[in-house]
Amino acid sequence: MGQGLAGICVNKGFDIDGFDLGRDLSFEWQFQKKVSPEIAFEKNKRKKFYDVCFLENATLILTELETGMWGRTSEKYEVFSFVIQESTMSFSFKWSLNSDFEQRYFRVENNIIEEEVSIGEKLPIEGLYDDYTNLIEAQIKETTGFSLKDFSDKEFYRFKWVGWEILSKDLEYILRSEYFYKYVDRGLIPNYTQEEQIRLFELFHKYAVDNNIDVYHYMTYGNSEGIMPIETIFKTNYQDVIKILLKNPETESVVKKYYTKNQLDWLFCINQNDEKRYNEILNDHLKIEENVISNEDISRKKSKKKWWEFWK
Repeated sequence: MGQGLAGICVNKGFDIDGFDLGRDLSFEWQFQKKVSPEIAFEKNKRKKFYDVCFLENATLILTELETGMWGRTSEKYEVFSFVIQESTMSFSFKWSLNSDFEQRYFRVENNIIEEEVSIGEKLPIEGLYDDYTNLIEAQIKETTGFSLKDFSDKEFYRFKWVGWEILSKDLEYILRSEYFYKYVDRGLIPNYTQEEQIRLFELFHKYAVDNNIDVYHYMTYGNSEGIMPIETIFKTNYQDVIKILLKNPETESVVKKYYTKNQLDWLFCINQNDEKRYNEILNDHLKIEENVISNEDISRKKSKKKWWEFWK
């Protein structure tokens, strides 16, 4: 019947949890279980299931035919995607190096190259083989340093495509991906548990402190292409979680531990063009300390205070 196999290989090793690999190649997946090489190399793999072999300096992902045909690219690594279907003499070859775009792609149907979908200049290795199966296997070794036979006694880890809706519910995944520092998603934060929302607030607060971010001052919105600065994205998400915690009597104290009423008013409703008012708000927390700090100390502290030290 002939060999039938599809997959993607990368000239880079990844942690076996699959997080970095999934993020880099845009696989929205979760780990399922370990599988044997015999199962990993079986024909007719089910859609949305991927068997991955993690080696020190190489990775092989065995996929169903469609994923192997469309393949993946990476700005960081060499990636080679392939399909071998000897029963119909159908093959697919997609290669890229440190690029979001494939530099070489061709598809073969009934042993004939479909010229209209082939792109890029031929790689030197293509001139060495007349047989497409041998060519693809040679490129797998060229990319990973290993032949297909070398993977036959290795461990494989099965992942399943679960999609963004499932992954977004996993706060650990979101935090590790730094999603809230890159994107604004107003529908996401309200769906987390109260404990998770408090944790987000504490992490946002620490990030603002560590990075000297003036959460009170003006936001710069998107440019002509609609791209917002990272600091604006962060501030927007931070303010969203503050609003949620303030609406709940059980959690409002978490926010008020760091912010006075005047400061919160400024964040959400005061005219931010009022520079005098802005400077008063920055130092508003000092009023809480009047019982323990003399007026002289307060004056001295005001003069030495940095604009970002709103948490002290």
